[in-house]
Amino acid sequence: MTRVRLAPNALAFVGPAHVSTLSGFCYVRVQRVEGDKAVVCVVGPDSDSDEQEIEVPVSVLELRVVDSSEVDLWPGDYVGYPVAFAQNIGPCTGQWAYGAATRYEVSTGGTSLSVIVGSDVISVRLQEPLQIIKADPITYALQVGATVSDMILNPKELLQQQNTVIAACRKRRGEIPASVRLLLTVPFVPNDLVALVRPHDLSVVKVRRQHILDCLMGARKKSSLDIYKDPQGLAEADEVRASVSDQPARRRTDEDLLSVSSGSDTDDIGEIQQQNKVLGKRSRMLESASQVQRELSRGNAFNSDGVSSDDELEPARAAFRPSATQRRVS
Repeated sequence: MTRVRLAPNALAFVGPAHVSTLSGFCYVRVQRVEGDKAVVCVVGPDSDSDEQEIEVPVSVLELRVVDSSEVDLWPGDYVGYPVAFAQNIGPCTGQWAYGAATRYEVSTGGTSLSVIVGSDVISVRLQEPLQIIKADPITYALQVGATVSDMILNPKELLQQQNTVIAACRKRRGEIPASVRLLLTVPFVPNDLVALVRPHDLSVVKVRRQHILDCLMGARKKSSLDIYKDPQGLAEADEVRASVSDQPARRRTDEDLLSVSSGSDTDDIGEIQQQNKVLGKRSRMLESASQVQRELSRGNAFNSDGVSSDDELEPARAAFRPSATQRRVS
């Protein structure tokens, strides 16, 4: 890979790992180069014109320079954030869905985002007119407009609904306002887990939808809750892992291994267990050979539970009875 010589007006995509003063990944534009340092400003569709200047080592920026054409769609601006997008493939094409963007890619085939939706990662194309919105975590948790066709709810209308929901939820903590519930197009399941992307390192965590609301509903103020750490969600995940780790041990017991035996093997095992059974102390009355033969021919030595009854087994116990296994061997 050829290192690009840094020059004023160059565009780079960096994050906290490259510039410690940043809180998330973003685009920066080089204002000027001063020796081995470059002075940059954050740029993008959401940035202000009076962004503070940041000093970054030239050696860092030279490896993070991107093509200036990325300003047309700003794909990196979505990375690390929840997004609402109109699906562009399959039977749900055109329907709004939500996910978390983890990366972007620019190739000859176009520009796309990798988005986590449930347990899947899908590719979302970026093209004009844009059918994707960087979503607030509140609207991500509530999935405002999800499953609705973009023919009914276009991007501008969806954005307006999202802003209405955010304003209502910011007013108070607690229950979801009735006005917001009326706008929901899919049921809100508080304990459903959704993906969030940590902005500083782009690692993925799973939290409950309710946890997101607990962190963000109400007036903006300092909270002890961390949106990326859901104590209840972590506890539930630990319980699931513990139950899964116990299962292999149970599968390896002798009883479980015997349970997969064939029908004839099971019969043989039953006979051997019965023959080795400790008999209680009681008197035995010898019956004639004809009586014993009648009992054996009737096949009632065992009841349906595999347990012998006193009346049924009394004649059989007075005579030698070879097992099915012994008969096959002899």
